[in-house]
Amino acid sequence: FYVPASSFGPEDVIDYELGWKSTMFDGRVRTQLGGYYMVYEGFQVIVGDPAVPLFSSIVNVSGETVLMGLEGSAQMRFGQWAGDIGMSLSHSELGEFYAADPRLPRTGTCNVETGPASGNCLNLEGNTQSYAPELTFNIGLQYDFLLPNGATLSPRIDYSHIDESYTSIFNNEALGDRLEARNLVNLKLTYQVDDWTLAAYAMNATDQTYIAAVNAGLRYAGPPRQIGLNLVKTF
Repeated sequence: FYVPASSFGPEDVIDYELGWKSTMFDGRVRTQLGGYYMVYEGFQVIVGDPAVPLFSSIVNVSGETVLMGLEGSAQMRFGQWAGDIGMSLSHSELGEFYAADPRLPRTGTCNVETGPASGNCLNLEGNTQSYAPELTFNIGLQYDFLLPNGATLSPRIDYSHIDESYTSIFNNEALGDRLEARNLVNLKLTYQVDDWTLAAYAMNATDQTYIAAVNAGLRYAGPPRQIGLNLVKTF
């Protein structure tokens, strides 16, 4: 059957940003630091259509929605050592509006601005944006062994942490909206001589099992451990 598309209004945002970059120790260290504060009017979200629960529609959040955060990164090279580090802190709060969670039994109508609040018509004010972890962190370290004939052998290790987050704006942990934090380790060994580069790698080296996303009630696992070789010639 035919269901006409629902209408929605524009989304306006005022974005305040401040950044700083530097180079230190005779160019051996480069750093970047940035902060942002974003205020949305009419923030657009996708929710289940209260009139037709099997369909989704875009609605505008009536209250102010705020996203804010800090991001920092640095890259270093000291002789045969090289490394990089990065971190991000973020926080989000939806403005006041009502939405019907299509996973819960219907208990009546649900107006975006007035509700009323009921079993599945929920006031989402203060909830976090989906897939928005409050903390992410990564660090990588590499050492170049100098070999005869100008060749180099470079082992490298990378570690990343992604904080817990929610997969929907309903933030309902009981219904599986919460993704657990995960820690991933990648390993790489590179041999380079002249125009040739041979690299052996292990992604997710510890073979951590984790859920990376949820869509339509289906849970999608993150990639398992992957091992491989890359051979590259530069022309």
